[in-house]
Amino acid sequence: MPQTKLLYPYEYSSQIRLVARDPYDPAEEGRVFKWATVEEESSEEVSTLDLSHEDRPWARICFKVEASMPEEELAELVPLGADVSSDLHMYLSIICPATRLREAVELVRDDNVWRGDITIRHSHVRGTVQLTPFLVRATDLPAGTAPTSGLMLATDHAMRVGEGRRLALVVDPPNRSLKGLVKTVWERFGESSDATRRSNDSLPFDLDLGGEEPVLFLNSSQTGMRAALHSRARTGAAAVMRHTVNAAIAQSVWLQLFLAAVAGLDCSEGSEEIGLPSQQWKRRVLDTLVAQLPSNLPRDERIRSLVQMRDDQMETLVPRLAFVAQRVVRMGRLIRDAERAAERFLDLQEGSA
Repeated sequence: MPQTKLLYPYEYSSQIRLVARDPYDPAEEGRVFKWATVEEESSEEVSTLDLSHEDRPWARICFKVEASMPEEELAELVPLGADVSSDLHMYLSIICPATRLREAVELVRDDNVWRGDITIRHSHVRGTVQLTPFLVRATDLPAGTAPTSGLMLATDHAMRVGEGRRLALVVDPPNRSLKGLVKTVWERFGESSDATRRSNDSLPFDLDLGGEEPVLFLNSSQTGMRAALHSRARTGAAAVMRHTVNAAIAQSVWLQLFLAAVAGLDCSEGSEEIGLPSQQWKRRVLDTLVAQLPSNLPRDERIRSLVQMRDDQMETLVPRLAFVAQRVVRMGRLIRDAERAAERFLDLQEGSA
């Protein structure tokens, strides 16, 4: 896979190493978080700390971070004889794309290592939090400052002169796409072996949940829909239709998957045990659903509430599942993408007029 490299006209380091350790919950003394570290081989150089499978809810997590870099690498970023502590400052960037949280925490240098204490509130984040260390110039260097190597030094205050490998803190299971969960088949409904699809040959799709895995049948007679779904156009009718059809199909499919997963839950009267669905795909769907429910309850309580609504409050359960389905497929984003595709097309039309 091609890798993107940023080129700087001055000395810049990408050798900062970030370590996170000792996570704890300040509201629950003695609690030990069991986060998993996953090293990922990718062009983005990401290491993952996974908290998404904690069996009890948490309101805040606190942990320590340490950032370090080779001494010879650090020496290339400052003038000869300069004081590293006063000339360079290390920060930790904290970004949550899902909630648009953006913070920068300054780390304190001690014994050639920058250290800091980080606190993250669960109510402020969702999905994955990105932690990235970066080094900035803390002072303005005089013009003509001699570099210690062949490249010039960044001379202006606040210029970024280094960064490190990103840590991804996973606080919730990721939203699952249909790919890999639902098999997709194109079929001409008018010639289908299934009587229901054959008698409804003008409908665009049908989800079959009767087999070992879910199968989404798309009607190949809908030639415009098929062309739009395979199109990579960014503007025009095909792009608008692609985003709109994706939103409509995905939301409907996820709602049906959620209903099937909840229907597979078994909670016998008088028993505290909840029997999970026997089919693996239903368990995967249930994981996605439970992750979207209020996180102030333990996982078992969230599942029990689904069973209670299924048995006594279907009129409440169905709208709630439909709402969750919209979130999982990012319905708002798909609609905005359709709007932007239409606007770009209109702009092009006006520009060519």
